[in-house]
Amino acid sequence: MEPVTVTVSVAGTAPPRGPVVDFLTDPAAFWASITRTVLGWAAPYMPVLVPVATAVAVCVTTGCGRMRRRRQRRFADDARCVEILAPPQIPAKGGDVLWAQLAGLLRPWWRRFADGQPHLGFEYAWSPTGLGIRLWVPGTVPLGLVRRAVEAAWPGAHTRVQQPPELVPPGHVVTAGRLRPARPEVLPLRTEHAADPLRALLQAATGMSEGETALVQILVRPATGAAVRRARRSARRLKAGYSTPRLPALGALLLHRPQPSLARRQDVEHGAAVRQSAAKLTGPQWHTSITYAATCTREEKDARDVVRGRAHALASAFGLYAELNWLARTRLAHPERWLERRVFPQRAALLSVPELAALAHLPIDADAPGLRRAGARSVLPPPTVPEPTPGAGVKPLGHSDTGARRPVGLAVADARHHIHLMGATGSGKSTLVAHLVLDDVRHHHGAIVIDPKGDLVTDLLHRLPDT
Repeated sequence: MEPVTVTVSVAGTAPPRGPVVDFLTDPAAFWASITRTVLGWAAPYMPVLVPVATAVAVCVTTGCGRMRRRRQRRFADDARCVEILAPPQIPAKGGDVLWAQLAGLLRPWWRRFADGQPHLGFEYAWSPTGLGIRLWVPGTVPLGLVRRAVEAAWPGAHTRVQQPPELVPPGHVVTAGRLRPARPEVLPLRTEHAADPLRALLQAATGMSEGETALVQILVRPATGAAVRRARRSARRLKAGYSTPRLPALGALLLHRPQPSLARRQDVEHGAAVRQSAAKLTGPQWHTSITYAATCTREEKDARDVVRGRAHALASAFGLYAELNWLARTRLAHPERWLERRVFPQRAALLSVPELAALAHLPIDADAPGLRRAGARSVLPPPTVPEPTPGAGVKPLGHSDTGARRPVGLAVADARHHIHLMGATGSGKSTLVAHLVLDDVRHHHGAIVIDPKGDLVTDLLHRLPDT
């Protein structure tokens, strides 16, 4: 019998194939293959794709720039400045109350997409006559809302509405700069101070000669939810001990390169940084831009050196806010345009309410140099104070200057008691007494006027009715 050869073929398992396997086994060859495929497809269309892509990029950039300028013009139209006159006693946490309340100005996403998010400007303005503190309010923000927020934050403060003043006088030499956080914005500035941190800033602006001015402008805008989420992701990376920027980290992952060691990135202040960054992100956040400037007339000797020295002193005063983070100086080209138009920059620092309140608040010291005070505190008249109406038996006193403006009066029965009027010379005491007496005359009430000087009696004789 002839031998029979039997061949048995064992079917082996074929190795897996596919783009995922190629990427995992040989990432360099995978990306090279992808690049060759894309270039091979796009090569015939390059004469069309390059001009189209360039035109689209130019159109998008131009359109975004025009949209930003249009929004800025809308904000600047009908803009007002609210001058703040400090009360005799200033609460230490008034700034926290103000910025926590104004955080409600954040618009919904669809309003921000259509019209943008308006910003506010808190300004310290020095001149040889003293210090002025004001809030720049765009025309799209209700003015009454801001004034009531200021009066709620600092009870007794007076607010005056005025047109935005000229920040850089014509013919002046100006030097300006910006302050930005030197480290990642999730690391907070110093907010707890034994004394008012504005004390150094106020002293840096004292001793001005005629023709000198100085300015610290703080532009603020409520931070959106997306910005807060980005900051929280940065805080989580900080907690993990890894703070490499996203693009280099993503590139290392795609090319299978080893990631940097976490242990060597942790230092002695890592625990404090994690705790303070978590505390910073617990409340409302503000996008903030800080600009400082100094000007003087060109006729002054060494004008450029004078403004540089003043600007250096203003910027150095912000060194008190240094802790885990600090404010670093950057140059500002064409400062006149940025200051006068109050343009909010595209890059701005993210600050919490306590950080912003430490930077932008009324000076707490009673002897703050150059600060304009409001004098006596104005209070809202109680609802029981009557209004003078015909036949109500109420003598008119005037109109309230706090809250909703309304007439206030004094009942005739109450006017029979002793009334003590106090006020400075020229404040209107004699005018008020004359109005009270003339009201008695019109209603046929008896009145006796004893005037040591005679001016009040002479005025009354000329104003008595013929009857």
